[in-house]
Amino acid sequence: ERLRPASRGSPGEGRVGKRLGGRDSWAAGALGSGRCARRATRACDMAGVLHTIEELFNKFDYAILGVLVAIVVLTVFTPVFHMVNSKLGRLGTFAAAAYFYIRWQIDVVRIPVKVDAPTPDEKIAFYRMTRNVYLEFACLILALFIFTAGRLRGVIHSLRGGKED
Repeated sequence: ERLRPASRGSPGEGRVGKRLGGRDSWAAGALGSGRCARRATRACDMAGVLHTIEELFNKFDYAILGVLVAIVVLTVFTPVFHMVNSKLGRLGTFAAAAYFYIRWQIDVVRIPVKVDAPTPDEKIAFYRMTRNVYLEFACLILALFIFTAGRLRGVIHSLRGGKED
């Protein structure tokens, strides 16, 4: 059963009223006064803070995506693969892959469940979370590709006898 906000029906038929016993529930109108209003404000403030933190992580992920694209181009077409194939370079690409794997798994779990008739807010939340999942998966694959390309170019370089490309 889909729960609707209290403003779309008779008093007491909103989320709180249905959850706590229906039309005659004492909590049906309590959200607008006293302690419940303060709790709702705190929850709203916390949701705003969490949304801001998520936006910061998202911007950070896009910045790392740009850096990873530049590194993959340099790794494939220039002698930068020596730095990527070093122990520090391998550790850095592994750390990036681990970061994106963890973020990807967290966001996969947080994808909202689809409903029959979603509200615009539910559609936006679903879009944002799936966009973040695709972004983090792409960054994970890119970090693994950088690791592999650097390693394979190093193997090819050593098989050629250490000659410069």
